[in-house]
Amino acid sequence: MSSLAAVILAHEDPAMVRRLISALDGVDVFLHCDRKAPAAIVNAMTAGTGCSVRPVTRYKTALASWSLVQAELAGLRTALEHSPAEHLMVLSGSCYPL
Repeated sequence: MSSLAAVILAHEDPAMVRRLISALDGVDVFLHCDRKAPAAIVNAMTAGTGCSVRPVTRYKTALASWSLVQAELAGLRTALEHSPAEHLMVLSGSCYPL
């Protein structure tokens, strides 16, 4: 049982998102991919991740808008419903834990 889960908000750069997911090995990951992103991008982010990554309902987002809050809240709700984690972190697709 992991005491930590991650909500990732991404829209591009599948290779970077995959590196981020790999760095979070052992952590429940919940991925929101912007609805504006093409299916090929979404598929590239999640291909081969198995059950370690759970998709989040996708919203069309824009910078500095309520839509980002909606996407984050959707991710947090999904994490609370599907993870026993005691702590949640919210990351962007361009974050990279050191």
